[in-house]
Amino acid sequence: MSARVKEGLTKFHGEKEFTSTGVIGPTADNPWLVGGENQLRVVVENVGGGNSITVFGRIRNQTAYSTLATVVGATAGTTVDISLIDEVYFNCTVYAASGGTPKLVASGFFKLASSGSSDTASNLGAGAGVFDSKVGNDFQFKSLVAGSGITLTPSATEISIAANASPKLSLIFNTSPTTAVGDLVRVTGIDTVDTIADNSAATIPNGVFGVALAKPTATTVEVVFTGIVPGYAGFTPGDSVYVSTTGVVTQSAPVTGMWQQIGFATSTTELFVNLKTPLEQL
Repeated sequence: MSARVKEGLTKFHGEKEFTSTGVIGPTADNPWLVGGENQLRVVVENVGGGNSITVFGRIRNQTAYSTLATVVGATAGTTVDISLIDEVYFNCTVYAASGGTPKLVASGFFKLASSGSSDTASNLGAGAGVFDSKVGNDFQFKSLVAGSGITLTPSATEISIAANASPKLSLIFNTSPTTAVGDLVRVTGIDTVDTIADNSAATIPNGVFGVALAKPTATTVEVVFTGIVPGYAGFTPGDSVYVSTTGVVTQSAPVTGMWQQIGFATSTTELFVNLKTPLEQL
């Protein structure tokens, strides 16, 4: 077998005599590498009484070979399309010696454009592209990574992208270790909030600042300004929610202190935060 490189692609020509059935030339574990050929010309010389050669091929790294063609007693040969194949090997399945030693002749040849390989890939549109580069015969694509609140679910043909949580507007603030999820909070310092204890004008002159959604650490809290906060009990869905005289959520509007609707119940356990303008009750 001989091989040469032309414009980055491999072209080969191989000849092999055989004296029995079995694998001809390379073995299935050590096949001829095709490289960039588009077509393979296979000829069996001195075929005698119907010698048969089967041509097998596979894409590199696949475990199974596929039958590409069978050449039966045809000195004129057979052309095999190997444009999608990386490796080939040959098997003599019928042997009958006659008229000389049978020989297999196989040559790969090209149908090339003016230069180089026509295999390309590109990203379309103005978004973030997934194609990165082509290294040899390997097209390399970037992978998708699920960010916070996102789930990626791959199937045989698709990757589904889903949001795990309801949309919300929130920020992280410093807080006291005693601040709990679900608490109504007020600003007490630079980037600092704490749980309110009542609804007096002295305590919350500007009303409720937000609702504690999560505690990333013991001394930080995620405060929601708009969005759903779970974890309550006993709400009447659809009814308004207020800040009570003791600084907690209530569906009974207070008659003293600051009057402020902080949202409404979407279920018996969930509050949709939608802060209204606070009013001082005299």
